[in-house]
Amino acid sequence: MAGTARIVILLLTIKSAQIASEEEEDLPQLPEPVYIKYASRVFYALAKTRWNNLTRPYLVEQRKDPKADLNDEDIKVLVDMFETVMSEETNNNTQNELNYIKKREIDQIRKTIIPRKKYLKKNFKEPDHINFSRIKFLGEDLTMLLKAIMAHRAKWRNLRDNNYKVFEMEKKFHEKQVLRHTNNDGERKKELERLEKEKAARANIDMKHPLSEDQVKEVWREEDQLPEEEYDPKTFFNLHDLDGNGFLDSKEIDTVLEFEFKKAYDTQVPGNDREARREEMLRMREHIYSTVDVNKDSLIDLDEFLTGIAQEKETKWESHDNDVEYDDEEFEQFEKQRIDEIRDQFARGEKPRKYEFDDVPLLDDNFVNETHVKMGDTLIKADDRSHDEREEEFKKHEMKKRFEREQMIYHAKDEEERKRLESQIGEDHQLYMNHPLSKQQILNVWEVQDHKNISEFNESSFFHLHDINTDGVLDSQELRLMLVTEINQGYKNRNKTIDLEELSEELERMREKVLDEGDQNKDGKLDFKEFTSSVERVQKKEEEEKRTNMNRDKYWVNLEEKSAFSEEEYRNFREEEILQIRKLISEGKMPENYNYTDVPQLTGNFLNSTHIMKNGVLINLHQQTDMLRYQDFKKYLMQHRYFVEEELHKIISPEEKELVLKNLHQRREMRRRNVETSNVPLSEKQEKEVWENEDHMNETFNVLKYFRLHDTDRDGLWSKEEIVASLIGELNRIYDVNNPSLQEERNAKMAEWLKHVFENGDRNKDFHIDKDEFAYLAQLGKEAEEKFKEKEKEEVDYSEAEFEKFKADQEQAH
Repeated sequence: MAGTARIVILLLTIKSAQIASEEEEDLPQLPEPVYIKYASRVFYALAKTRWNNLTRPYLVEQRKDPKADLNDEDIKVLVDMFETVMSEETNNNTQNELNYIKKREIDQIRKTIIPRKKYLKKNFKEPDHINFSRIKFLGEDLTMLLKAIMAHRAKWRNLRDNNYKVFEMEKKFHEKQVLRHTNNDGERKKELERLEKEKAARANIDMKHPLSEDQVKEVWREEDQLPEEEYDPKTFFNLHDLDGNGFLDSKEIDTVLEFEFKKAYDTQVPGNDREARREEMLRMREHIYSTVDVNKDSLIDLDEFLTGIAQEKETKWESHDNDVEYDDEEFEQFEKQRIDEIRDQFARGEKPRKYEFDDVPLLDDNFVNETHVKMGDTLIKADDRSHDEREEEFKKHEMKKRFEREQMIYHAKDEEERKRLESQIGEDHQLYMNHPLSKQQILNVWEVQDHKNISEFNESSFFHLHDINTDGVLDSQELRLMLVTEINQGYKNRNKTIDLEELSEELERMREKVLDEGDQNKDGKLDFKEFTSSVERVQKKEEEEKRTNMNRDKYWVNLEEKSAFSEEEYRNFREEEILQIRKLISEGKMPENYNYTDVPQLTGNFLNSTHIMKNGVLINLHQQTDMLRYQDFKKYLMQHRYFVEEELHKIISPEEKELVLKNLHQRREMRRRNVETSNVPLSEKQEKEVWENEDHMNETFNVLKYFRLHDTDRDGLWSKEEIVASLIGELNRIYDVNNPSLQEERNAKMAEWLKHVFENGDRNKDFHIDKDEFAYLAQLGKEAEEKFKEKEKEEVDYSEAEFEKFKADQEQAH
């Protein structure tokens, strides 16, 4: 009976392996079957016959797995062999003994079970290990007994495995809770190292294989206190056969194993525990009876003992701690159930069992500590600054959002996208939510954050669940965690991406409102009475608003209005923001908050392919192109004088003539002054003035930085438009932008400067200026400043002879 005898012994010893501590008694144990003594007596009787010798070849050699439980086919074979043995018996001693054993069992059952049938009625279950209809022990009785033992064995093994799995998962759950409650990073690291050390120690438990020669010798030497040189296996067997019947039964086997467990599982050492020890004891005992008990009589005789020691080649026993007992999904389910149990007990105002911490565990990976609150994927830092300080910071955040939206609109790829972005601006400003501590708000938390049914809600349970540190009050952090659900739902309802800065400010406003209105003793917390009073007050307020048709979201609208900023505040913010972006670009860095390929312009400036605006002055680039028809600025000036003199011939009034001549003289004087004060186009001096006066850069001037800053499309080249944008400030300085009569001359002067830039700087003739060409022009302006001024002076102070020749040429052409 390979499986049978082994199982009977295991069943006989379950009770002796039961744990003694109160904590371990919480683990469910399968009771011993009432027929355990009956089964033991039957197998003792059979051990006296040749039945063991008859069954041994089949059980050991013919079965696929001699260690496996008996199946129906195995039981049929064993029963056939039993009937063969009984038919060969002449004196009927064994049959009579079995009949006596069966009769005693039936009598015992009748005394303890049958009287209760009238109370149990239909639910009464007849014993399934014995046939009540006859006293004689037959093959049918052996079949029923073996099947009952196999069923009990399967149920016990499953329960044992599940219990140990629960135990291990409980241990892991506790470890996670310890880490969760360790706030200091250094302490958390130490705790992780301690757990790893314990795990490694358990994995390396030095346990000798049960009934191996090494293990037996160690018991002989250490436990029996006998000289190692006198070791003799027969003497060892007789020494541990305590009742002297020639067999080692389960209790006697336990004494052999006990020393190994005392050594390996010291329950006073952290990381070791009675449950782990119990599990290893059961595994070792099962191993012995499946491998050493050859004739499966549930007893170890001397021959089996000596053969087992000789055949056991393994010396080290792999502990159960090295086995994988559960997967991640099983643990997650267990953890969820445990947390639900603990939270339910807290909600009832009870102290949860096997939970040594004072706080309420949270669901969905939510957590709260002294500095942060986490709800779902949202991690929020507590902001305990003053209201005004926080509001000022939030105002900057809102202005930054507006700036970013403006940039998105400005850089829209087409008109359709621009309109879509503009239409979204108004939608971003509002989140419509329930009043803090309104009945609907706390029901939302109960359902969404606490995963509770609305029908189970009561204010006491809600308060206990959210009094996370169980100190009897809701502090600011606990209020934040409770209120953040409402804000998250607000974002979700509007299908709006969460803005952490905005969410944080909204959360702090809610918290302030709750404490301002509900914290009667002004201790910065809500006790249960203050909490319930707040809920009642908000409910009455909502009913009044509903009765008077007031806007139930007015609370939130008013809060949003507090963060409003003036246009002047925004202009100043925008200017500073752009200055910072331009500074980074000038240094060759990529601004984190500006993901576009152009250089942003300061207020009043812009640049495109047709127009340039500088400090509010609009320049038409087509007019600049038209001015290129002049060969040089001197000829433009002589042509201008020529046209003026032509007009003088048409004027009759002396006063009007005098005024025209005066203006002509003033224009000439103005040009002379301009020559003295103007800079060489794209000279370092001219660029530096733009850097300081127009770009408002406080950084030390650098030619390369200037090039980057005015490379508006950031393609590494200056186009004609970008050159004009850089020179326009110089032009405005020497020509009055508000005088329309100077417009044509302004355009001519710009054309002359462009001619200078491209003739002297565009060395590869690609009609663009790269950074090397730009650097050359900056240096050239410094070296040739006098020469350039001489040329400009010559243009302004042309001789009368030159003008007369120009005049003659004009008249001849006409």
